[in-house]
Amino acid sequence: NLLWVIFTISLIKMMIQVWKNVHDSYQLVLAQKARDMLLVQEKEVEQFQKNIVKRQEEVYKTLEKVLADSRAGDYEALEKRIEHLTEHIQTNHSETFCSNSLLNTILQIKKEKAEQARIRCSFHIILPPKFSQAFSDVTITSLFTNLLDNAIEGVKGCSDKEIHLNIKTEQGLLCICVENQYDGILYQEENRYLTRKNEDGHGIGLQNVSDIVDKYHGIMKIETENHIFKVNLILYL
Repeated sequence: NLLWVIFTISLIKMMIQVWKNVHDSYQLVLAQKARDMLLVQEKEVEQFQKNIVKRQEEVYKTLEKVLADSRAGDYEALEKRIEHLTEHIQTNHSETFCSNSLLNTILQIKKEKAEQARIRCSFHIILPPKFSQAFSDVTITSLFTNLLDNAIEGVKGCSDKEIHLNIKTEQGLLCICVENQYDGILYQEENRYLTRKNEDGHGIGLQNVSDIVDKYHGIMKIETENHIFKVNLILYL
């Protein structure tokens, strides 16, 4: 009986160790994928900022030509340049969604990405005064890029392609809600929520969001009803 007890205890210890090794290995893979995604997101922000600078330079150059045409009295060329400039500004203008410059840039990038896939975006954002002090740039980048990338992936293939992002503050709490349509089939693997099966990396984003919520001792709730996938977050300020 004593040998049996010792054997049983040893077996349980071995199973616990095996489970721990598998869990640590999985967490390591998740962490590596999260770092890779963050690097991609940083490059997107950097490229977007370069594009803004390039557009501004084009506007300045066109304005210089407009002034030159005006001084030379070439009003026909002047009229054409002004029409071109107006069209350029209307096509390439940058929207302002919130007071935080980093988050505003991220939202512009993701909206542009969504529009390329013919997905409509609706952003309603009211940030608290100390938003930048409460959350680091890394947290802001990882949180919102993962949320919106997940929504963009989830809505692909749906007839009604629309994403809603709402941010508000209530009694010292930051409330974030992202919702989008999905095909009605929801998978869950290794505590990851997927709206698309076998999508490489899909679902990793929500795991990253969950990790951030845990770090800030917040609450994350996922709702699925009538083909609507909704992520609700509450973070303490």
